[in-house]
This record gives sequence, C-alpha cells and structure tokens, in this order.
Amino acid sequence: MNNNYSGLRAVGKILQVLAWIALVLGFIAAIIVLSALKNILPNTGGGIRLGIAVAVLLSVGVTNFFQLFIIGGLVDVFTDMADHIASQNVALDRLTKAVTEAAKPPPPSPTPPPPPPPA
Repeated sequence: MNNNYSGLRAVGKILQVLAWIALVLGFIAAIIVLSALKNILPNTGGGIRLGIAVAVLLSVGVTNFFQLFIIGGLVDVFTDMADHIASQNVALDRLTKAVTEAAKPPPPSPTPPPPPPPA
C-alpha cells in the first residue's frame, strides 16, 4: 500500500473509534437517565416520559454510531480504491510498453556488400 493517504486513513480510523465511543456513551446516558428518572418519578406516572427519554438517548447513540462508523469505513474504502487504481495504472503502463515493444518490426538484418564488378 502507498502512504499517499495516511492522513485520510487516520481520519477514517478516528471516526470508527469515535463511533464506538458514541455508542457506549449513548447506552451509558440511557442507563443514567433510566436510574435518575426512576428515583425522581416513582409514582407520578412518569413511565411514558422515562420511556421516551431512554428511547431518544438510545436512538441518538445508535444513529451516531452508524453515521460515524459508515463514514469512517467509506474513507478507508476510498483510500484503498485510490491505491488500487494507482497500482493498476502502473501495471497498465508496463503492459502497454511491453505490447508496443513486441509490435515493433525487427531490425533489418545487415545485407552483405554487393560483389565486386567483373573485370
């Protein structure tokens, strides 16, 4: 692999790590809200609010995970595509050069000098 896109590769990996962090933080936030709202709203009919809050936090965490993970993966795919295209261009250049060398007519064989004129 070429190192032409090492910065982009690093960005892709960072985005994938951030995706996992977003997923974990989403679950942690949902658990914290779940435990806090259970203590705050024990008998006030806050079950619907609790469910909505947990669902929002989980969906935001999961959505962020998918967005960041997919974008990081696409960055990796695009850099790999660029590397493969570059290597294919090098192979195509070599093949073109070999074909043009093979298509050249052979050099003419040296002809012997004409015989001397008769005396």
